Amino acid sequence: MRGVPGERTGELYDTLFTSSDDEPSSYYPLIAESARYPADMRWMELDINPRARFHDGSPITAADVAFTFNKFMTEGVPQFRSSYKGVTVKAISRLTVRIELPKPDRDQLLGLLSLPVMPESF
Repeated sequence: MRGVPGERTGELYDTLFTSSDDEPSSYYPLIAESARYPADMRWMELDINPRARFHDGSPITAADVAFTFNKFMTEGVPQFRSSYKGVTVKAISRLTVRIELPKPDRDQLLGLLSLPVMPESF
């Protein structure tokens, strides 16, 4: 993960949620099945859809989500690291991931819903 990202590379992997051009502030589950969060949105727990699969048929797990975030934090573009400094993403079970922010920030939390998920074996 070095250099300039190629055009449209974000379309190689599905995201946790997706939005619609006609409803830009609405989010629809894609890899995730459901989400829980407090009113201040300081954290969010996402349940991964047990039917979610990568292109090779292997299941998508919470560990894959945590791996992807940590990979972006260590090897991704500098603006990603800067935007999400202090954020933690942990697999708390096989299909549940928890995102914690250093302080409440709705936009920061919602931005992570569009994170493409790569396999931990990447």
